[in-house]
Amino acid sequence: MLISVILPLAKNENKQKIIRCLDSLKKQSFQKFELLIITSPKLAQKLSGLFREYKFTKIHPGHWSKSAARNEGVKKAKGQFLFHLDADMKLSSGLLLELVQKTKKGKVAVVVPCPISKNVNFWGKCRGLEAKLISGDSVLESPIFIKKSLFQKMHGYDEKLDPLDDWGLHLALKKHCIKFARSRGRANLYVSPSLKDSFQRVFERSRAVPILKERYPNLPQVEIKNKIELYKRKWNLLYRFPIYTLGLLFLKITDLVAFSLGKYFPKEPYHLSRTSLSYEEKRLGSNFTRYKHFAEVRGINRLLEKPSKIIEVGCGTGRITAELIKKGHQIIPIDPSEKMLKEFKKKKGFPKPKKASGEKIPFRKDEFETSLSLRVIWHCPLRKAVKIVSEMNRVSSQLVILDIVNEKRFLTKYLRNPNTYPVSLKEFLLLCKKKGLEVQTIIPLDVSLPFWLNLLPQKLAERCFPALYKLDLTLAKIIQPGRYLLKLVK
Repeated sequence: MLISVILPLAKNENKQKIIRCLDSLKKQSFQKFELLIITSPKLAQKLSGLFREYKFTKIHPGHWSKSAARNEGVKKAKGQFLFHLDADMKLSSGLLLELVQKTKKGKVAVVVPCPISKNVNFWGKCRGLEAKLISGDSVLESPIFIKKSLFQKMHGYDEKLDPLDDWGLHLALKKHCIKFARSRGRANLYVSPSLKDSFQRVFERSRAVPILKERYPNLPQVEIKNKIELYKRKWNLLYRFPIYTLGLLFLKITDLVAFSLGKYFPKEPYHLSRTSLSYEEKRLGSNFTRYKHFAEVRGINRLLEKPSKIIEVGCGTGRITAELIKKGHQIIPIDPSEKMLKEFKKKKGFPKPKKASGEKIPFRKDEFETSLSLRVIWHCPLRKAVKIVSEMNRVSSQLVILDIVNEKRFLTKYLRNPNTYPVSLKEFLLLCKKKGLEVQTIIPLDVSLPFWLNLLPQKLAERCFPALYKLDLTLAKIIQPGRYLLKLVK
């Protein structure tokens, strides 16, 4: 039997940590395994000499998130069973052999204990105490050794849940009544987090909780009662290590803050019911947001000189679609979110939308005169944004219209939402040029941010919109705008 060990490596992964991990694989008593390392081309090249020292290693360079890297590794895997390894793990020498023996007894998913090593910093030792307290909990532990066919049946790790993809797999397996076995062998963790690292990790994990709760409303992993019961059962550990107990108490307070904060900035917010149901109110519910809508529509109408056939990438609930219909445009709306499209379909007289991502638009080359996307590009990391622009360029014969968030705006880097990715206008236009697009018109948006409009009666505020819009265009000559609306031509 062959085991496929999948190891994703971050582009800045520590070399000594990698060596320790690979050495522990080299010393396994069971040697019928392949190691698939999924990492960035830059790190693959930098450590190519090191990887050649381990004959069982196969390198697959590319750019993926951690869960996507694991799924990519599984596509290349030749083994019947998968072992999902992390760089900060050091495996006990007989672990793989023990796992093989469990498969002979019919076990298809095995939890491997991952205690934290003693050779870590103070905060690592505090996390180590926490690991001991929750060790053996059937709610929190997920299998990292699993039959490949079963993993594929569960559709692998859900990339939308990263970094809670392990919880997603755990719940999917439990839903199918899969029982987890548990190994005696261990995968010791070598983690020495700073307070900042610890806070950031919990913050990022909590951002994935809302979308996980959409699928599993009763999410046991976040129930505080469960953890309190675990702590009660092993209270003697807290008593034995008072210094680390105090450190853990401090960490749990920061965890609570990070967790609470993270839920306000969920990942993939447009795939949540709460977002789609409140979206229209959020965009049009106050004088200030109505002015922003007015400015966006005024800018789009200025760029579209005559009615044309348009594909709207990221149509959402149809806010901009409605304005385009008024001007006589022929619209084909697409959006990847079922929740947003559900609200869109409630609108009467609207064209039928199609569920599709801007990264892979399901239409022929030059099928539309114009491709338009508002409030989409700047919610994507630059690499993904470039893919969307490339696809928009492919399906349009004349124009590409989109908006970006300006990184030069005062304090943008520090005050931005985690789901917002500001870019330099100059750098973005250079990327567009490489895709065969030249900028024709740039319209500034979000210049003065007139929150004071909310103090006025609605009708009075709306009378101010045209004059305020003209003022913003003038102010943009001396004030960095928050966004740019771009008209790109082929």
